[in-house]
Amino acid sequence: MKTLIAISTCHQFEQDGSNDAIRETWLAGKLPAGFEYQFFVGRGKGSLKSDTVGLPCHDDYNSLTWKTIEKLSWGLARGFDHFFCCMADTYARPERLATCGFENFDVLGSYLRMKYNNTPGLSDGGMTQEFVNGGCGYFLSKRAATAVVSAPKPRGWFTSMLEDGFVTSATQGLKLGKNHLRFPMWGTGPRRWNDVVTKHLYFRFYAEHSYEPSLMRDEHQSWVDSVDASRWNFRRLFTPMKKRDAAPEPTGRDLNADFRALQINENDPNLSMNRLR
Repeated sequence: MKTLIAISTCHQFEQDGSNDAIRETWLAGKLPAGFEYQFFVGRGKGSLKSDTVGLPCHDDYNSLTWKTIEKLSWGLARGFDHFFCCMADTYARPERLATCGFENFDVLGSYLRMKYNNTPGLSDGGMTQEFVNGGCGYFLSKRAATAVVSAPKPRGWFTSMLEDGFVTSATQGLKLGKNHLRFPMWGTGPRRWNDVVTKHLYFRFYAEHSYEPSLMRDEHQSWVDSVDASRWNFRRLFTPMKKRDAAPEPTGRDLNADFRALQINENDPNLSMNRLR
């Protein structure tokens, strides 16, 4: 089984070194068996690294749908069975990608709705239909990827601008896996004490100037600095020094689950700290 980590990016990110933040963090180690990765850009000037593919489409933000169609076509032609589609501002843990159960679904990821005020064609107070979240990344089976490539080409605002909206429309009726806890849009990203797979990194909801490579490196450092709570002896940690030697080892308790209960929302203004490591 061959799985392609397909990263949509742009010539600007390739030339200014932004893509190197991924190469130096979550793609730096050996990938799980059967996994490969490629960066994908549209038309543009400048040389490309060996892990980057130039596609026959425009390279701007509003052409993400076409970039997704072309990168899936590229992967299908090379015999890939599954695809993890993500962006240049997606942080992921490859070992968790491999074990999240993606092979059991045609589409696996986080689904959400968003509100766009004063946008023609949207009802329900400007809310979009539910769609898979491209910023956090999502998995597609070969059947789903084929459906996306074969679907009528994008027309209208929703499918032209929002590539994840187009993918959702093209994969209706297939086996969907919706898991916003492991592919969260907000909150704490992957840590050794939780089971989060990915995180979308951004400053705010704007297409331009919403990301810089320091976010990727900071998120990776948070992963490196995090600890596996299953190795902690909480009873010993909170026992007075004189009684520590007599404190028995805790047994039969999922300490990672206990620690996950402390997971916080980074966007909560009432909290005095913005991340757990």
